Parts: sequence; C-alpha cells; structure tokens
Amino acid sequence: MKSTILLFGLLIFPLTTIAAEEDPRATDREVLRAMLADFETSLNEKNLEKLLGHLDDQAVMSFMTTETAVGKEAVKAYYDKMFKGDDAPLTDHKTKASLDTKAIFHGDTIVASGRTNDIFTLKDGSIYKFNTRWVASAVKKQGNWKVVSVDFSVDPFKNIVMEELQSKVWTYAIMAFIVGLIVAFFIGCTRKN
Repeated sequence: MKSTILLFGLLIFPLTTIAAEEDPRATDREVLRAMLADFETSLNEKNLEKLLGHLDDQAVMSFMTTETAVGKEAVKAYYDKMFKGDDAPLTDHKTKASLDTKAIFHGDTIVASGRTNDIFTLKDGSIYKFNTRWVASAVKKQGNWKVVSVDFSVDPFKNIVMEELQSKVWTYAIMAFIVGLIVAFFIGCTRKN
C-alpha cells in the first residue's frame, strides 16, 4: 500500500510542478489585457485619449467600413468623421470586447484576436448590432507595448444589415406580386367589357 501511494505521489508531482510554473509572459499578458480594456472604455466614452496613447505613431487601423487610417491623427479624424459634424452618420457606439484565445508572442511582437459586440446608433435613431471580429498586433518598444495594427471585420453574409435587406426584398417582392395580381384582375375585367 505504501509503495502504491509513493508511486502515485511520484507520478503526480511532475504534473503539479508543471501546473505551478508561471507563464513567462504573464506580466505582458496583463498589460495587454489592460490595453484592451482601455480600447473598450475609450470607444464607449467616445474619448480616444487612452486608445491613442496605446497606438504606435504609424499604427494602421482597418475599420468595418473598409476605410483604413494610418497614424494617430488619421484614427482620430476617422472617429470625428463618424460622430461629429453635420454629415456624421453615428450618434453612439457601445462595444464589449473579448479575446478568443491567448495572444501569440513572436519575440517582442504579439498577435491577438477576439470579438466585439457592437451597438451602433445612427442619426435617424436606427440601432444596429454587430458581432465583430478583430485582429491586432503590438510591438514592445523601449519596454512599452504599442499597437501597430488593428483590423475590424464583420461577416458580409450574416449580419443585421443583410437580414434587414433580405426582409425588405421579401416585402417588396410580396407587394409587387399583389400589385401584379390587382393589375391582372383589372386588365381581365376591361377585356371582358
């Protein structure tokens, strides 16, 4: 019995040792999670200072609108275009960000991906909800992580805009069919007379 317990202990010890080892990138992961939280807060509050502070001077952001901004000033200009001024299409944007899996390190470069649940409010009061995908890369420069690229995308075939469009197509098709029946009825009536 003692030998069984000893053997069991010897087998379990290496597993507990492996589990107890810390992730060598744990500190970096915490910093990067805090950056993601700052991105979320900045977007929800429409105050880009935190977000811009995490961007590299030449960061590239590709938005769901297929527009690309290079550099902090271009990113700020994009958001100003979307929310400020007479031609701005949006009045509000709320987002909740999450990671898909652990970020992948390539030396002092990291690639992370995840999702955001986005709610956009248009000037006319319409509300659109998107399940957005994102991929971001960051580089550690002089001891600080800086985001160098972010790409946002949405499924072009399965989203609220496509669902709304399909609904309208069906509505117009049914209306056209009914109008066609009415016109055919009246044409039939006039031919009999």
